[in-house]
Amino acid sequence: MATLGKLALAGGVFIAIITGYFLFTTWQHGHAPLPGRIATGGRCTVWLVGSSSMHRWENAERDLAGWTVYNRGIEGARLSELTLRLTKTRGEPAPAAIVLYAGENDIADGADPKEVARELADLAKALRVRAPGSALLIVSMKPSPTRWRNRPAQLAVDAAMSRFAAGMPRTAFVAAGERLLVDGRPGNFYRDDGVHLMEQGYRRWSTPIIAGLRRARNNECR
Repeated sequence: MATLGKLALAGGVFIAIITGYFLFTTWQHGHAPLPGRIATGGRCTVWLVGSSSMHRWENAERDLAGWTVYNRGIEGARLSELTLRLTKTRGEPAPAAIVLYAGENDIADGADPKEVARELADLAKALRVRAPGSALLIVSMKPSPTRWRNRPAQLAVDAAMSRFAAGMPRTAFVAAGERLLVDGRPGNFYRDDGVHLMEQGYRRWSTPIIAGLRRARNNECR
């Protein structure tokens, strides 16, 4: 019995340590600045801000030729985390442009489209305050195959953000998601998980984004 008691105590201590470490790292992660801190700005610098669709864009420098890319995406991020971490991002020069993609994970979690649109608009406003002279591009939702049931909610958010962008200075809505459709359905541009893009998907997705960046900067970044 004594041996069993010792084993139970050791197991409890181990679980407590693991749980404490997990809670601490989760808190630390949520209270850190956006990843990819930069020390310099420039007329052709661009931040990629958002969830894993930004974080996993490994060839963004090539796809957005002419721009110096700072990837500040966060794997699996929800809007609340992005907004919180933006508030911790201080003392950095503003980029010439910001490309924002977020909200897809929130919708996949079952969040109401109106609430997602409101939080996304709030994040865009916070970015506008953080970088008032920067061009801001809000990218439409990806029609991901394994999240196809969410498409009506995604389109509702897209419509709201298109209206929002039209009323904001130096802000544009980019309908990049349409480039990933073939005959009205998601094309073969996704990884096996049916959510994240393959390289050819990013190339298609980037076409309207680079066009939006060029319009925003009068074609000076090529």
